[in-house]
Amino acid sequence: MGFDQAVVTERGLGGDKNTGTGEQHETVTVPAVVVEELPSLLYRLELNNKAQVLAHGAGSAVRNWVRLLPGDRVEVELGEHDLTRGRIVKKIG
Repeated sequence: MGFDQAVVTERGLGGDKNTGTGEQHETVTVPAVVVEELPSLLYRLELNNKAQVLAHGAGSAVRNWVRLLPGDRVEVELGEHDLTRGRIVKKIG
């Protein structure tokens, strides 16, 4: 699955949560494989197209102390501005 087959979602950032006045940013969700574990909960990931990105654990992955090791498959969200940085949404399998 490449960028052309990726799932594009909109995620509200900032603003008032009750009125929904925050900006909407598009994110691309793609599968990846953990290549290296770095300090401060950072991970080097490799996408299916062999591109490498840096990503941090986010959401339930951090709250539930999900342990990621090299070789694990994860789902990562890439922002619209910087496709070399992302956030790990969940562990696959």
